[in-house]
Amino acid sequence: MTLISIVFVAYLLFVLIVGAVASRYGRTMEGFFLADRGLGSWVTAISSVASSESGWLVIGLVGMSYQWGAQAVWTVPGVLLGYVCNWYLVAPRLRQHTKTLGAITIPGVLAARLGDRWNLLRGLGILTILFCMMFYVSAQFTATGKAFQIAFGESYGITYAHGVLLGGLITILYTLVGGFRAVSWTDLTQGLLMAFGLVVLPIVTVSSVGGIGALKDALETTPPRYEAVITKTEQAAMHQIGVEADPVELEPGLTVLRQVAEGGDYHFAVQITPPAAGQVTLDGHAVQGELFLFPGDRLEGKGRSYEYDKRIDMVGGEALLDPLGGAAGLAMLGWVIGLLGIGFGYPGQPHVLTRYMAARSRQTILRARIIAIVWGCLALYGAVVLGLAARVAVPGLVDPEQAYPHLATTQLHPILGGILLAAIISAMMSTADSQLLVVSSAVARDLIDQSFEIRRRFSVQGLERMMGWIARGSVLLVGLLALIMALGEVRAVFWFVLFAWSGLGAAFGPPILLALFWRRTNLWGALAGMLTGLIVTILWKMSLGALVEAATGLDLYELVPAFALALFATWGVSLLTPPAKAIPRGLEGLTD
Repeated sequence: MTLISIVFVAYLLFVLIVGAVASRYGRTMEGFFLADRGLGSWVTAISSVASSESGWLVIGLVGMSYQWGAQAVWTVPGVLLGYVCNWYLVAPRLRQHTKTLGAITIPGVLAARLGDRWNLLRGLGILTILFCMMFYVSAQFTATGKAFQIAFGESYGITYAHGVLLGGLITILYTLVGGFRAVSWTDLTQGLLMAFGLVVLPIVTVSSVGGIGALKDALETTPPRYEAVITKTEQAAMHQIGVEADPVELEPGLTVLRQVAEGGDYHFAVQITPPAAGQVTLDGHAVQGELFLFPGDRLEGKGRSYEYDKRIDMVGGEALLDPLGGAAGLAMLGWVIGLLGIGFGYPGQPHVLTRYMAARSRQTILRARIIAIVWGCLALYGAVVLGLAARVAVPGLVDPEQAYPHLATTQLHPILGGILLAAIISAMMSTADSQLLVVSSAVARDLIDQSFEIRRRFSVQGLERMMGWIARGSVLLVGLLALIMALGEVRAVFWFVLFAWSGLGAAFGPPILLALFWRRTNLWGALAGMLTGLIVTILWKMSLGALVEAATGLDLYELVPAFALALFATWGVSLLTPPAKAIPRGLEGLTD
């Protein structure tokens, strides 16, 4: 067993120990879902950023920088604007509102603040959270399964299913046992490791290519690449194969090649000739001859499978150092607005907002926001620099999203490499655990407890005991459903994940912001905003975005129009309908 593997296993055991220690607390529903509102500054700050960024930062942003160069830097101000909005505007008032109202969920905050006697906001909030989060949690388990297989499949026979079960069950177990406190404590560790890796690895990698000057010179002469990523699976082993200008023979008689079409575009095709003819299926159907390939297509041979994961266009030369990548006009505008618009999603993410609700005091929030923003600057800019340096350090990397794990295990000592590799996979788990708690709290608190009004039927002691079981049962049920979806490798899951961030941000963000700062916000306005945000996100992703791009050339991230229209709907409908009868006691001065 290698040193990296030993460190990795030790880290996973540490996560379980944290869950066991946290189980000594959280005896009540508020304790289980909000850690008795007792989080300190460091835990509040780092757990909030770890749960929102997670695998997207160490895998996605580093890969984006490797692929698109300096264009990826526009992501950083977008994310930091989201941080500033959340920490300086949302966090202090949200904490005060939830404490005064006794709410422990985002639908509960809106319902109590706006006088939702018919549980309309709770119902819509529950549906929105279930719709977006279930697929999100499942996708985290899916990513965890693939990461385990890539890291340990060939050496230890860890298959995709083994990886899903291992990562998923560990996540469910420590969340089930320790609740929000265990999730926050483990997220603190993961967030610190992520920041450490994104500070140390860029320094080490830039030094390995000769420093900043040498990196700049090398990037200017780096050619563009146009590639198909094929994942080969044989028993437990998983390998990635890149197909560029030259045809690649996957096995005798099975060749993938790039074909240039009229107008300069290109696509990839597979040629099946003897001895592979008659022995290969495409998505379950026997095929032969030459066929176009589309992302998601899976070829099955004798004991092996090949999946066309994605097509990747990588910029090169001076475009790597150009923040606009040579784009101009509406194409440039859409790119910049889209990446800056990522920040619109932060005020509406329940798994992030719950950290502010659980903070110990207002002073905790004031200290935590400095920690979180410093963390964001270090980690986000570090990810962009690491991606650029990786383009020179490992120029032939098949999948840009493997830059961080590849460098962590090749540029650092095996102990550090093992810790950072564990942090990558646990970062995915850190998002899954937070989202798992949000879904289960919506089921336990908003659906069973509040909507069915069971509090009238039990004593205080009996109610807390029963709700504790319901809370943990909800975590177990939701977690197992997400595991089943991940084990089924449902490809549509990732289609839902693409707009889950947008759907949550557009549905909850505008009503939350206006409810916290505008006295006139009412139930009907919040309902209109939530519906508008969710519906516009879905429609824009399905068809409206493509129609707008075809008509104007503007490729706009769906969160931007969805958030803007949801904000307008919340404001407009609140003005056109009767105001709420009264502001809840204790909040009179906080809604001006």
